[in-house]
Parts: sequence; C-alpha cells; structure tokens
Amino acid sequence: VALMDGRGGTPRRIEHDGEGCSSLGEATIALLTVLLDERITPQTKPAPREPAPPPMEAPPAPDAGRLRGEVGLAISSGIIARPAFGPSIGVSYRPFRFGSIGAVGEIWPQRDYAVGQGKVTLSATTIALALCGGNRWTRLTLDACGLVHAGILNLAGEGFPVVRSVDRGLFAVEGAIRVSFTIGAGIGVFVRGGAWVPFTPFDVGVRGAEGGFSNGIGPKGTIGLEIVE
Repeated sequence: VALMDGRGGTPRRIEHDGEGCSSLGEATIALLTVLLDERITPQTKPAPREPAPPPMEAPPAPDAGRLRGEVGLAISSGIIARPAFGPSIGVSYRPFRFGSIGAVGEIWPQRDYAVGQGKVTLSATTIALALCGGNRWTRLTLDACGLVHAGILNLAGEGFPVVRSVDRGLFAVEGAIRVSFTIGAGIGVFVRGGAWVPFTPFDVGVRGAEGGFSNGIGPKGTIGLEIVE
C-alpha cells in the first residue's frame, strides 16, 4: 500500500497485491508524474471566445452634386410670341441638401408680326437669379423655384411712316417646378415648368388695324440636359 498526501489536495492511495514492491513502485512513480504535471501545468478552461467586432461602416461619401450646369430649350407664351422658343443656359450651387442658388440666361430670337400695313420684329435677352428649395434623392431631385428676370426687349418696325428700333428694359418673375433625373456619370435630364409674370408689359399695335402683340402672363418651361459634380 502506498499513500500520498498532497498539500491542499485529496490523499492518493495505491494498493498492490504481489510478492515484491517493484510493481507498486512503478505505479507510485507514474502517479507522482501525473500529480507533478498537474501542479506545473494546471488545466485551464478555454477562454470564452470574444464576439467578433461589428463590421466597420464605410465613411460617408462626400456630398456630391453641389455644382450643376444646364443647357436646354426654353418655351414660352407671352414673352415675344405665342409660342416662342430659345436656348437656355444656367449654373447653380447647392450649399445644402434642401436648397440651391443659381443664374439662368435665355435668348429669344427674332419673331416677325404683321401689324396693319407693316411688320414688327421682336427679340429679347434675359438673365435670371434662381432660388430653389426641395429635396434630393439618389438620382431624383424635386425643387420649387422662383426666378427673377431682367433683360432687354428689342422692337423694330418695317413698312410704317416712322420706323425706328426701340430697346426697352424687361423685368419679370417666374414660378416653376423643377424635376431632374441623373442618368449616370454626373449627367442627367431636367424639366422646369411654370408661369411667367412680366412687370413691364410691352404692347405693339397700330391704330385701326387688327392684331398686334402684347407680352403678358403665360406658361413657360425649359427642358434639357444637366451636368452635376
């Protein structure tokens, strides 16, 4: 019988029946080896696995689309003709998501009108300050816009007793809804439509003759392409 008392542990007892003690000694040596190994290298429970850190979110993309240029065809009924067509070009800056400020220039080529025994030619050029407010999504932008126009309206007559060219200041406001859709690579299409309200009506006519021209309140719109950066 071999009895081993470890400090702070449960006594270990080995019993062996036989003529000699060699087998008991071998068993004792084996037990001592196990006990010493447990003291030198104690068994430890595996450390709990820490949860994987959440995936890092990608940094927000820079606020693209602040600067916009546009070119299009303007259509009106009430500036120089019913209807009239002319090129339009503009630029705007969007300092924040819900609003933009810009400028729009328009040219209204000459249109001829038969008035009495003669002919009247009209043309106009305007530039406008545009203020828009609305919302912008991934590809779609919807804005309500107010434009303040200033420019020159030119009148020239032919076939009258007195013929002269007259340039007159033209001032007006425009209210419109603007919808744009980005196709890709910063290129999109837009439509702006609303009403034109002149501050300086310009009437052309000849006493005793039917017909003539008078610029006044009328629908106005623009359709074209835009480049957004």
